[in-house]
Amino acid sequence: MELLEKTKILYNLQNDNPERLKFYQKISDDQKAEFINGKVVLHSPAARRHTAVGRRLITLLQNHNSQSKLGEIGYEKMMIHLTQNSYEPDVCFFLKKTADLFFDELCLFPAPDFVVEILSKRTKKNDRGIKYQDYAAHGIPEYWIIDPVKKVVEQYFLKDREYQLLRSYTEGEIQSFVIKNFIVPIECLFDERLFDILNTSDKRQIRTLINEVAEKEILLSEKEKTLSAKESVISEQQELISEKENVISEQAKLLSEKDEYIQQLLEKLKNQK
Repeated sequence: MELLEKTKILYNLQNDNPERLKFYQKISDDQKAEFINGKVVLHSPAARRHTAVGRRLITLLQNHNSQSKLGEIGYEKMMIHLTQNSYEPDVCFFLKKTADLFFDELCLFPAPDFVVEILSKRTKKNDRGIKYQDYAAHGIPEYWIIDPVKKVVEQYFLKDREYQLLRSYTEGEIQSFVIKNFIVPIECLFDERLFDILNTSDKRQIRTLINEVAEKEILLSEKEKTLSAKESVISEQQELISEKENVISEQAKLLSEKDEYIQQLLEKLKNQK
């Protein structure tokens, strides 16, 4: 109760929605729950694919932040307290100027500077709907929506309190414009082997991968050359067939004209008799 009272003072919750206060009192540490439009939304356990993407992104962000010390990372059970709704984003980040104000007992957090939602069948409506609108309305500068099935990362930036799609990524690298120098290779979010290699300290493993990729590129190049040669032969054969068809067509035309001429001669002979 002391923690709740301390949080009430911090956020002036005395005048908050009574139902939301009950929600804060009843939720437990092992529940993933949110308060959306006056209703409690309980989430079922996430699929392995969903949690794997989140784990990889958090690890990359932790590695980056451990060196840069740019702020504080939040995930899963970090409750974001907005004007009317309360969310637990899959991943979020607070820049240092905000994070420095946090104390150890804090259980409700303000709007972050960077937020990520990983889509699932149950959450995608809210992730693209009320959360999308609410995050923008509360001035969160950068929002990523990750689709683990289609393997797509959408990067949104805030302009005039509305999100604009910067780009949808299926390959290459995505760079945050809020978290300085934070760059993520897209494939590493969806491929465990590539993720492990990116984070390994074993240079030999990296070299092995590079060699494998180089060998595959050589084989692919050779296959492309062979295919190109075959296509050239096929093209030449098609040209020969086309020419032959033209000759046959001309021969048929000549035979038809010859038959017509012979028929005319026969008619003349018949008339002369």
